Amino acid sequence: MKRSLLIILIILLVLSLQFMAGLNLGLIALPGSNIPMEGPDSGAVGDVTTLEKVVSWSAELFSGGSVENRSTLVEDKALEIVSGLENDYDMMVAVYDWITQNMAYDLDKADNVSAYGSGAEYLMLNGRGVCHDYAKLAEAMLKAVGIEAAYVSGEVINSAGEAELHAWNTALVNGQVYAMDTTWGAGFPSTDRSEFIQKPRPIYLASPSELERLHQDPLYRQEKEHAYMLETAACAEIYYLPGYEAELLELFNEYRFERELSRLEPEVALIDLVRQSAADSTEAICNGEEFTLDALSEQLKQDAPSIGMKSASIHSLSIWSYQLPGAEEIYERFIDDQSGGPLNEGHFQKAAVSVLRRGDLLVSIFVFLEYH
Repeated sequence: MKRSLLIILIILLVLSLQFMAGLNLGLIALPGSNIPMEGPDSGAVGDVTTLEKVVSWSAELFSGGSVENRSTLVEDKALEIVSGLENDYDMMVAVYDWITQNMAYDLDKADNVSAYGSGAEYLMLNGRGVCHDYAKLAEAMLKAVGIEAAYVSGEVINSAGEAELHAWNTALVNGQVYAMDTTWGAGFPSTDRSEFIQKPRPIYLASPSELERLHQDPLYRQEKEHAYMLETAACAEIYYLPGYEAELLELFNEYRFERELSRLEPEVALIDLVRQSAADSTEAICNGEEFTLDALSEQLKQDAPSIGMKSASIHSLSIWSYQLPGAEEIYERFIDDQSGGPLNEGHFQKAAVSVLRRGDLLVSIFVFLEYH
């Protein structure tokens, strides 16, 4: 009963304010309407009216939380992120890193922006948003820690060579202007746009001219992304993927079964040697050196008498990818590269398959063996 009376009083107050404002009141901006949305018609509306304040106050009353409290959430998190840091540059990097590592791009919202909320608090509360939300959150966090920052919007060129609207930030640190794109720095959609791949990269925190080139030149952007992959792979640990090795062998045998060829049995005596060869190949690739399979071929010749090997066919495959490809994709790449190759040869009886990952580099080595 009390709640109903309160609602009636609010409605009466709103109507009274409208009446006092007269017929020239015009368009009233609702709370949040001064937040630009992605799209050609984005733009800010005028000053907050008394009516807005009433509507905002009533919304707070029934939602159990205020805009002020939500803003404090952003500010408190920003201060927590930079705790212990002593200079503005490190603070800026910390804010960039936290956003790109913790916030995901919302592909559903990107397809229907007007159906969702927006802004810094929205992104903080939901953990997902679009470029506008990323840029608003970065701006709010930087300002919260005392760094002068601005929201920037404009057109960028996507990987398909098409222009699209986008938002990012600039920040003034120690008299120098930096530009940051926390949206692109956080990751990217999968090929079929079914999911967002969280892959934080620092290359989108740069000088304004560098970020502009990254935004406008897809080929340059691809070069910088690959250079970053190479740099991080050189420092990354090696992980062997025995599950992939077993799955690939089964896929190879399915291929042979369809062609009425005998199964390939795993050659466990050679797996350590083949894995070491794959590891050596990543070292060469990360150092910018040419890698060949000559050393592995020579070692197999030396081991041949002891294992009764008559001949061997050796192949390698390397894939650079932020997203770990599945065994099926590796198999399809091998089939495409070799047109089936040794899988079509019935005299091979065993195989040693090695798959490892080092950063964003995946290397596979396949050895097909014939015995006396």
